[in-house]
Amino acid sequence: MTGSYLWDYWGRFMATVEERLERLEREVILLKLSQSGKVNLAAKKPGWISKIEGSFKDSPDFAEILRLGREERKREILNEE
Repeated sequence: MTGSYLWDYWGRFMATVEERLERLEREVILLKLSQSGKVNLAAKKPGWISKIEGSFKDSPDFAEILRLGREERKREILNEE
């Protein structure tokens, strides 16, 4: 029973080591490509905001949300004074 447990543990440990090694190998490849100028690692991928930006532009509901937000901010400013 103990031998089986150790074998299972060793198998999981080695799988983790192999996954980590694969990840490191991918990162080294990216670094080499970056060094050679083939890949720009500093270039940012568009985030979720840029994907949805403008999608509510003509929505009356969105205009109402903006109006309510402005009112709330004005109320907070007045309460602080």
